[in-house]
Amino acid sequence: MFLGYLCSMKAYKKVFYCLVVGVLYLACTSEKRERVGKVYLDSIPTRIDTAYSAQDSINYALIPPIKSGLWDTLRDIKYDKEGIYGHTPHFTAKHQHLHGRQVKIQGYMHALESTALQKWFMLSYFPSSACFFCGAAGPETAIEVKSPKGVIFKRDKLLTIQGKLYLNREEPERLFYIIEEGELVR
Repeated sequence: MFLGYLCSMKAYKKVFYCLVVGVLYLACTSEKRERVGKVYLDSIPTRIDTAYSAQDSINYALIPPIKSGLWDTLRDIKYDKEGIYGHTPHFTAKHQHLHGRQVKIQGYMHALESTALQKWFMLSYFPSSACFFCGAAGPETAIEVKSPKGVIFKRDKLLTIQGKLYLNREEPERLFYIIEEGELVR
C-alpha cells in the first residue's frame, strides 16, 4: 500500500522507475545487460545533450533540475575540443550580453582548494555525483568562481552565488564562465 502511494506521487514515480530498472539491470546476466540497458535505461530522460553512459541515466534522472533561465542560456552553447583538456566556446549574442554583468545563480559547489573556506571554487549545474569532471556533463555546466571573502564549502548543497560574470575567450584550459567578486546570497 505504501509503495502504491509513493508511485502515485509525481516526484517519486521517476525514482521508483529508476530503482526498478537498476535492479533489473544488475540482476541480468552479462548477455542480457546490453538488451536491458538499451531498452530500459535509454528510455530514462536526461537533461543534458552531451555524451553519457547508460549507467549515468539513472543518476541524471534522480537529480532535481535547477529552474533558472540563466543556466539555460549558459548551457546553450557550442564549443570545440582543443587539446586534451581544453575547449573553445563559440559565444552567441545572448552570451555577450551577460559579459561583465552582475548575476545571481544557483548551483552546487565543487572545491578547488584544500580549505573549508573556498575563495576559488567551481559552481556546477549538477551535484558532485554528476559533475563535469566526472565525465558525464560538459564544460558548459560549470562556472569558475572567485570570492574575495570566501564561501564555506558545502558538498552537494544548492547555493546561490552573485557576482560579475565574465566570458573566458582567452584560456581554453579554464572554464567558459568566470564569476568575479562572488559572494554567497543568504
